[in-house]
Amino acid sequence: MKDINNFCPACMADRGGVKICPKCGFDESTYDAPPHHLRPGTLLNGKYLVGKAIGEGGFGITYVGYELNLEIKLAIKEYFPNGFASRDVSGTDTVTVFSGTGQDMFIQGRDKFINEAKTLAKFDNLPGIVSVKDFFMENGTAYIVMEYVEGETLKDFLKRNGGKTPPENIFAMMQPLMKSLIEVHNQGLIHRDISPDNIMITADSKVKLLDFGAARDISADGQKSLSIQLKPGYAPEEQYRSHGKQGPWTDIYALCATMYRAITGTQPVEALERMQRDTLVRPSALGVQIDPIKEAALMRGMEIVASNRFQNVSELYNALYNGQYTPIPAGQTSTAAPNVSQTFNNAYGTQTQTPYNTVQYNNTMQYQKKKSLLPFVIAGIGAAAAILIALVIFFFVMNYTSSEPEEAAAEPTPTVTAAPTPPPAPVFTGVEASSTRDTDMTSGSPVEYFPVYAIDGNPATAWSADRNISLKPTLTLTAETRQHVTGIRMSNGYFKSEQTYTRNRRITKVMVEYEGGQKTQEFGIDQFGIMQDIRFDAPVDTTYISIHVLETYYGDWEDICISEVQVY
Repeated sequence: MKDINNFCPACMADRGGVKICPKCGFDESTYDAPPHHLRPGTLLNGKYLVGKAIGEGGFGITYVGYELNLEIKLAIKEYFPNGFASRDVSGTDTVTVFSGTGQDMFIQGRDKFINEAKTLAKFDNLPGIVSVKDFFMENGTAYIVMEYVEGETLKDFLKRNGGKTPPENIFAMMQPLMKSLIEVHNQGLIHRDISPDNIMITADSKVKLLDFGAARDISADGQKSLSIQLKPGYAPEEQYRSHGKQGPWTDIYALCATMYRAITGTQPVEALERMQRDTLVRPSALGVQIDPIKEAALMRGMEIVASNRFQNVSELYNALYNGQYTPIPAGQTSTAAPNVSQTFNNAYGTQTQTPYNTVQYNNTMQYQKKKSLLPFVIAGIGAAAAILIALVIFFFVMNYTSSEPEEAAAEPTPTVTAAPTPPPAPVFTGVEASSTRDTDMTSGSPVEYFPVYAIDGNPATAWSADRNISLKPTLTLTAETRQHVTGIRMSNGYFKSEQTYTRNRRITKVMVEYEGGQKTQEFGIDQFGIMQDIRFDAPVDTTYISIHVLETYYGDWEDICISEVQVY
């Protein structure tokens, strides 16, 4: 067996008796380990040599290690939850656990730490997960021994390559990792801390997910948790809440956020900020050349409301690699957080924003597609065919029962019926805008604001009710004759630029009125350039359509804008 005093605490190479490692340049004489860390040279379980710490999180410390019998380099993770335990500084390595409820929390977390290690050990051959080699109890705590991955983190890789990488590169990297994640999720484990600095790229360009299960809750009911160091931009909103329900969808958010960061060079907007005002920009809007289906899948994986994300990695995998993307069903209501603003207020205090529902929380491509008139054409052809058959039968029966049966019936002249043309699109030529408002006294004297409008599809113009938070504006379209209408689509926000769009007040609830009825609909957070769809319960014939804005969502500016209305 090698002399343990000759091992370099940083790289575990044999230093040959010198203080400065000839392989990595580490100088032990200048290294001062934190007092709560194990000292380099500590021996665990009779065979694992501990080196310097290579990482520390809210629940434990990871050291470089060496297995003396097999003579292989490893990583050793020590269960050491921040805020629940301390190291005995009297010279021993024993972990001292705080008394009271902290002791119960420590024991529960330690047991879960070991149980998850046992489960992960079954996946030793998975390509995208760091394999577990051993686990044991010592020093009043628990340890997991894992393979040591040589390479660089995705974070360092991106930094070395100008901050980002082409989409096809990151999707290729993540494919084996996702396959492995599917298997681990099937065993009831989730990672909870996927980010660029927890993904290692090996020397042979393979990808490994590190630090599995790092940010775990201690108790099942979520009443108290370990100190978790959430990474802004990668942690979904449910991880910020004590009772936030977590599952595979939690890892999906972080995984998609990591890929977003890799292909755009931009860290995603933090989930808490997105709950108040979602300014997350699609990669294509940032100039990234990306397949539309992959982009839609990526953005769905980063939905704020958990129930609107993919619910398992298999769905995400099929969307990214097999083109099997399914948009969020229209009108789907979130069961995880049916009212995002209310959830935010309950968890973090009341905010100065108008609560809104997520009944139409759908920012996928389905709103970019125009609805086809094909159903009307098919229905028309079917009706014409039925009429033609009925006429043929009628004349045949009449001739057969004639008072002169001996006279042969004349050969009927073939009739060719042209397929009916689809009905023309509804045409509304008149536009009127109005609003009810309180007098604005912010400048010290009454100020009257007059709405302007342009329903012409021109993104540079908009119907707008300007800068008065109490405005209840109405937009009315009129036609000279009754028009057959199935529904409308309307823009939500000023589309001249993404900046003006995101800084407007955006509409969250409208009431559409027409002859003989009305339709009230709520919107959720939308995306730049997406049309909101309002389909009537049944087609109507009307000479007017009035759009009454009932509720809006707070923005830096108080404009309420509609750039375009499509009637179908």
